[in-house]
Amino acid sequence: MSENGQMYASIQNDINTINVKSSIVHQDTNYYETYYHFNKSKNKILLVVDDNNSLVGIIGVKEMTNVDSFQSTAIKMANPKFTFLYNDSDYKEKALSLFYENNFNNIPIIDKNGHVIELLNRSDFYELRATTWALGSGEDLIFAFVLRNMKEIFYIDVGAFDPQFGSVTKCFYDCGSHGINIEPLTKQYHMLVKDRPRDININALCSNIDKNEFDFYINESSSTAVASYASDKNKIKKIKSVTLKNIIEKYLPENQVVHFLKIDVEGFEKEVLEGMDFQCCRPWIVMLESTLPGTDIPTWQNWESIIVSNGYSFAGQYGVNRFYVESSVAELLIPRFLSLDTICKRLLVTEVNTTYRVV
Repeated sequence: MSENGQMYASIQNDINTINVKSSIVHQDTNYYETYYHFNKSKNKILLVVDDNNSLVGIIGVKEMTNVDSFQSTAIKMANPKFTFLYNDSDYKEKALSLFYENNFNNIPIIDKNGHVIELLNRSDFYELRATTWALGSGEDLIFAFVLRNMKEIFYIDVGAFDPQFGSVTKCFYDCGSHGINIEPLTKQYHMLVKDRPRDININALCSNIDKNEFDFYINESSSTAVASYASDKNKIKKIKSVTLKNIIEKYLPENQVVHFLKIDVEGFEKEVLEGMDFQCCRPWIVMLESTLPGTDIPTWQNWESIIVSNGYSFAGQYGVNRFYVESSVAELLIPRFLSLDTICKRLLVTEVNTTYRVV
């Protein structure tokens, strides 16, 4: 076994997998039957197979929404370029690395004949509570590592955006947890309402003031409340701004522990923190994006004093995100961040074995 394989040796063997049969359609299946099976699919993915039951393509949300004709068959709708893993002895280790380093929600596992034998889901690896991770952008897996052994996690997601793709909280929700999502964009808010019925979903901008009309700049790459960061200052939408303090007072259940607060607001971090009352609500972990939008230029110096002065300690930076831990749980959580940091440094000087194919 490779060095990385040894590092992943603590991964459990029995991963809960999706029923593969319910996710498979034949390549000649017509549009209407494909649509029916897609809507029944738990994780909104279909595996398209040929006459030999070999995997030839996948249909996800993007493929279903881009259908150009109701006369299409499954093979015409499917994306022929997809990531999969062979069912060799360490495929779960490889899958863990892939989930960590990418925004994949599902990875099909096939045998040497191209037959699908498993369909791994990202949330399966949240259940594992594995003890080591590769360095990457998988904030959800960082939270899962640090908060391992917690039966249920409550989160507050400021700038939640999409409920599925790139969502830090999706894995936790899929495993039974819930929390509060705050999203200023109307389209994404309605997606959250539809996909997250157990969550409390709020359509507002978090700021340091309560205001009915706040300028919000809508851009293709990223939207922001900071005019200087907007690529197109002409696309302005007036939206409601609310302080995080008032949202928590109104919506947070009494005596509810908040295990993590995630703030991803494209340069508006200081204003969000100024609108938070850390004496009334003390999340165990606070994660903030710490660079100028779309760059690696640090901005955390502009707001770190606010969170540190409220009794939080810096725990580590992974990618563009900085993590802070509340004083009462620092003794428990800081060592976990330190062990995570040590593992990441080891992996930086070790070739990560993430063998996979894109066909």
